[in-house]
This record gives sequence, C-alpha cells and structure tokens, in this order.
Amino acid sequence: MNGQSPVANPAGLRERKKRQTEHRLAEAALRLFASQGYDETTIEQIAEAADVSPRTFFRYFPSKEELLFSFPNRERPLFFISEERFKAAILRLLIESDDVGDVPALGLALQSLAPDIESYRDQIAMLRTACQSSAALRGRQGDAGRELERWVAGVLAQRHGVYDDACETRAAVAMTLYRTAIARWVETDEPQPLASYIEQAFAELLGAPQQRQTITRAG
Repeated sequence: MNGQSPVANPAGLRERKKRQTEHRLAEAALRLFASQGYDETTIEQIAEAADVSPRTFFRYFPSKEELLFSFPNRERPLFFISEERFKAAILRLLIESDDVGDVPALGLALQSLAPDIESYRDQIAMLRTACQSSAALRGRQGDAGRELERWVAGVLAQRHGVYDDACETRAAVAMTLYRTAIARWVETDEPQPLASYIEQAFAELLGAPQQRQTITRAG
C-alpha cells in the first residue's frame, strides 16, 4: 500500500451525479406543478428551480409530461415503491396464502408495503395535485393505473392457471381500494399509519369481521 486513497470509479461518480440531477429536476417539477399548476409551469422554471439549464433538462427528460410519468414511475411506479418490491409482495402473499381469497390477499400484500411508502407522503400529495391540475395528466395517470391492474390480473391468473374476466375484475377492485386508501391518507391532516387506511378500505368491501379473520390467518 502506498498510503494513497483509492481512486474513485469515474463511471460510478458520473452515474451518481446524473441521478442527483434527475432527482433535483423531479422534486422541483413536483413542487411547481403542485403550487401553480402543470400547464402554467414552464421547463425554464423547472430548470431554474433545480439550478440547471433548460438544455440540461432535455438531456434527462424529453418533456414535462414524460418527467412526471417516467420519474418516479421508472424506479418506483406504485406510489414510490419499486415494481420489484410490489411484485414480490403480491406474489408471496398469493402463493403462500392458499386459504386467503384474491382480493383479501392483495390487500394484505399492499398493507405490507405501506411502511415503505410513509416517508413519501408529501411527494405523493404533490403528484396527486399535479395530476388534478391537467386533464392530459389525468389521462396518463389513468393509463398507468390500468397497466398496473393488468399486471395484477396476470398474477392472479398465475394463481388460478387461467386468465379470465374474474382476474381483471378482482385486480381492478383491489387497486381501486388501494387508491382510495392513499387518497384518504394524503388528505387527512394528522393521518394514522397508511396500513390502517388500506385495511379499512378493504374491510368496507369485504366486511370487517372477514378482514380481521383473513389477517389472523395470514399472520
């Protein structure tokens, strides 16, 4: 050893800097979209708030719309949870809990993810506000939701060995309940843990006694 510090990996440093800039742009855009509306926010304003040039913005995102739906959706598409974490939680519950119905099992899987989402409450609120300010964004948000429901339906099909209308219906119901829980959680001034809102939303459909019994069996 010559006593010198090891040389940092230039490629690793570049990637880390790229991610930091991408995060700054996304956070700046969310704040501006939520405070003044999506249509009223310009790329120049986003770049200025992130302390970069408009040219730098376009090196990361082709448009405002793509920014909102590629970040954080690229890494964490389900309310800031990664697709891999989401899929793993659902697959585990559906495979291991043979005695639990499809919709209750999905509810339990989503509850298991709730603690990881807690720290993103402000970002989720801003994302919702941004989408509410633009009809185009609401359409994109709806498309993203339907794509996610199709994936969940596919997981249910793996459980039953057949893809049918029932898989699609149960997936749509479960994700609607989940979005309802997220909305209640975000809109409450002093919210309880997110998992309790998810549990409540599913219990309202399934019936509270059934939901408690399901949780006990799965636990």
